[in-house]
Amino acid sequence: MTWTEALTVNGSVGGTVRIKCTHVNARSNTKYFCKGECRQQDVLITSETRGSEKYSIEDKGNAFITTIRNLQLKDTGTYWCGIGRIGPDTYVELHLKVDDGERIPFLCFTSIYFLFLTAQHSSSLRGLDKTQKCRVCFG
Repeated sequence: MTWTEALTVNGSVGGTVRIKCTHVNARSNTKYFCKGECRQQDVLITSETRGSEKYSIEDKGNAFITTIRNLQLKDTGTYWCGIGRIGPDTYVELHLKVDDGERIPFLCFTSIYFLFLTAQHSSSLRGLDKTQKCRVCFG
């Protein structure tokens, strides 16, 4: 196996990521994208196969772009961009981290009472107790 420095990509549940992999001698070679150990059964898509609702590849010669749609938490993991060559294939390691997409809003109001009620009823703050909600909102 030959590979280069690992990439890290972040995405959110329901979102899409586009990953660009390049290699100077990839122009006419098969490009592929796999997860885990990158054995034959781990290949998710190749430049020679038709895309799916989840995965697609755009072959750009010495580069290719893999798109992963409708991200789920289970998509988190190690992936590989592979270039099929005579001799050992070339790989780029990729770490995909999918989060649940929830963000704690930064709220700034002059009324402490209003701020507390806003934090208490905000769906994006679920899972935090009242003390944490106020601490987060006050920064």
